[in-house]
Amino acid sequence: QSMAGSASAGSASAGSSAAASSSAAVAAAVDFTAMYPDSVVHFFLIGTLGMLLGALFFLFLGFRYSGNKIFHVIVFFVAAVGTASYYAMYTGIGVMNKTNDAPPRLIFWARFVDWIITTPLILLCLALLAKANMSTTVSLIGNNILMVVVSFVGAMVLAPYKYIWWTAGMVFFAIVVVQLLIQLNEAQRTLSPGAADTLKTLTILTCLCWSVYPVVWVLGSEGIDTMKLPVEVGILCIADWISKVGFGGFLLMQFDSFEEGADVSGTMGETTKMLRPTSELV
Repeated sequence: QSMAGSASAGSASAGSSAAASSSAAVAAAVDFTAMYPDSVVHFFLIGTLGMLLGALFFLFLGFRYSGNKIFHVIVFFVAAVGTASYYAMYTGIGVMNKTNDAPPRLIFWARFVDWIITTPLILLCLALLAKANMSTTVSLIGNNILMVVVSFVGAMVLAPYKYIWWTAGMVFFAIVVVQLLIQLNEAQRTLSPGAADTLKTLTILTCLCWSVYPVVWVLGSEGIDTMKLPVEVGILCIADWISKVGFGGFLLMQFDSFEEGADVSGTMGETTKMLRPTSELV
């Protein structure tokens, strides 16, 4: 009995040691920050602070403005979500080690959570500015969500299937771009000159910045993994900041150019009142 008890105690001790070792291994495995090059850490920190400053700036402008604050609210949430996303990646939370790929690589899934929230909000801003109807807005946002979802799925699977998902994402991206250009063309005839110029600038800015993402996807860790991680993170950090904080800052700074009640001369010389950009959604 004594020997059996000793064996049982030894087994329990061995089991406890194995469990402790397993827990330690898991804890070590999720410490992805130790796997980051210093430049990646710096880019994530810069991204976090840049998004945070943008969110605070938009919040400040919103408190100062006494009219319809829908644009202030939207761009604040865009920057706030961006802040959370970059802080998650900075602290090693929003990342996974894709060990079943060759070579193993880091996948920053927090990006996709960010994009599935913020990119529809950015499109909502453009739709409101263009006075788009409900069906156009829903179509834009729906295709955009599909674009992000299939890109995320592609990042999770292996070749050659991930490139099929990437191609699907490019199809949805092309649809979004075409819809934005059609929306821009139609809005040119109904908006005030200031609002039309703002919409044109923001539409072009959005299309150019978003064009960077699929290129980095296919060259970076989600795709063929030929782009170095610091380069990938740095490019996306810049594109994210421009497409979120730059977008919101330009929009709010141009607010006075399409003030409600501005007089606009018509094609026959008549003067009409152009209301602040809105739509049937607001």
